[in-house]
Amino acid sequence: DAVTKTRKELEAPLEGGPLAADIAAGFLIGLGFKPTARVAKRRIVHHLQHLGYAVEVCLDDVEGVGKFVEIEIVTEAAQLDQARAAVLDLARQLGLGEGERRSYLQLLLESGSAS
Repeated sequence: DAVTKTRKELEAPLEGGPLAADIAAGFLIGLGFKPTARVAKRRIVHHLQHLGYAVEVCLDDVEGVGKFVEIEIVTEAAQLDQARAAVLDLARQLGLGEGERRSYLQLLLESGSAS
């Protein structure tokens, strides 16, 4: 949508450690993806309830880009409009400004700080 960065996410569990990261990178390269830039961030995660939803609020400090707050609710398609309204309400209560729909990678590339 035009206001929030709402999307379906597909996630697959990986074992921890550098070997798992190398295997995942090899898988993506095998599919034709190419490394573009390295996005490094420090994240503090908080969990809370808001308007009946379990909410994850992440405080991100992205190297070369800045600091961001990410608010996420995982829900079914039937509850999407209500969940989106809850996210926007919480953002308003926290005094956050306009939403940022660009990815950290896109922001990094646009800043000229990509390595």
